Amino acid sequence: TDNNSGHGTHVAGTVGGTGERSGGKFEGVAPGVDLIGYGSGATLFVLDALGGFDYVLTNQFKYNIRVINNSWGSSGSFDPNDPVNIATYECYKNGITVVFSAGNSGPGEMTITPYAAPWVITAAAGNRYGGLTDFSSRGLKDDQYSFELEGKTWVYENRPTITGPGEDIISTRALGPVPLLGDDTTLEPQYIPFYTKMSGTSMSSPHVAGICALL
Repeated sequence: TDNNSGHGTHVAGTVGGTGERSGGKFEGVAPGVDLIGYGSGATLFVLDALGGFDYVLTNQFKYNIRVINNSWGSSGSFDPNDPVNIATYECYKNGITVVFSAGNSGPGEMTITPYAAPWVITAAAGNRYGGLTDFSSRGLKDDQYSFELEGKTWVYENRPTITGPGEDIISTRALGPVPLLGDDTTLEPQYIPFYTKMSGTSMSSPHVAGICALL
């Protein structure tokens, strides 16, 4: 699917790119980590998200899958019985860390992804000055409630779990037939064939996933 956007290549490079084409300058958070990509969409549409989680659960021990990054989603209300939330819960029970981008529907309240389950790490997007970006989705202060799942009480909090770098992130460029619509105006010319710049919680989520991989 990366032939249509380059989004996944940019995300993967943030997790574990080696930075080889930049002399290490633009390496990812966990350089050289083993990556498995699951094609589940077509440009802006995610068509087979559940298939991706099913693949992970089926092949967890074959490939020693420890962390799942999800740089996709929309805004909406959390429902513990949503199929995606059930899938991430099964991954949690199997000892896999699941990271989700919070969404790019900010700055209003109640804009966070519906997949911000208590067993998931949800990443908002911050800037290089330590602040939250305007576009980053966010929840609603003090909005929380308890629910039961398989005999355990969970507390849902309407907010991101953590904020990671998500503005003007330089990472790997896909070499596909359709060019990625990134911002290359500030990149040095020798890097443009291999790297591009993007912003979004899609960029903050792989930062957090890479840190989880290091841990």
